[in-house]
Amino acid sequence: MMLPTAAATNWYHNGKEAKFGKLTDFIEKCYAFCREEYASALYQGDFIADDLRDKIADRVAYFAGLKKELVLKLNLRLVKMDYLRQVLEDRGLEVGLYDSRFTLPLNPDNAREFMVRDDAAQSQFAPPFVWALSGPMKENLNITFDRKFNGSSSIAGRSWVRTAKRLPAQALAASMRRNPKMKVLFANGYFDVQTKFAEARYLVAHAGLPLDRVGIAIYPSGHMSYLGEEGALAFYEDVRKMVTGK
Repeated sequence: MMLPTAAATNWYHNGKEAKFGKLTDFIEKCYAFCREEYASALYQGDFIADDLRDKIADRVAYFAGLKKELVLKLNLRLVKMDYLRQVLEDRGLEVGLYDSRFTLPLNPDNAREFMVRDDAAQSQFAPPFVWALSGPMKENLNITFDRKFNGSSSIAGRSWVRTAKRLPAQALAASMRRNPKMKVLFANGYFDVQTKFAEARYLVAHAGLPLDRVGIAIYPSGHMSYLGEEGALAFYEDVRKMVTGK
């Protein structure tokens, strides 16, 4: 699930169309590799033959933008939080968890639990949101409460009650079964390392959803697919088509 997002990140920082061709074509090649070779190799685990391990490491390194020696050391598996620091390590940079197009100077001592607060993408787009929601929007909408607006809160996240007896995908499938008019659009960004677009495709393939009422869209953006004019317009158009049927 991680490799296609790593491929998009690699595409953006290490050559784009001049080296890899169109982003969509590069991602489809990565999907094909994941489906036809990579999944089988990972399934074999430590029983994989040395020559096949070497071949798979070559391809993973190519798509992810990593050195083959590192891929072999990782036993062919990418680790999300580590990858942020690995892909541009030779330039002294780390990429953003929420949008891997953004970078910050590499900080190897940055504890993982603080990555959200000290994230290359969050540090760029969170302040404008906090400013707008705590200032002009409150004034224009005549909101008068004095509570502090937090752009991100790990404390709030940990306090959520997660006691549902079934997975969200199961609940969604049940809702769509009961409501024949319900439609769903899975909207992802190519450069979102936190919620990866390959995971959305996998979920749709395995959740028992009515595929004639499900859309999957990937935009040239990060965690919030509506950020950036190109992504926002495409997202708007896809939502409009889903709602109107035209």
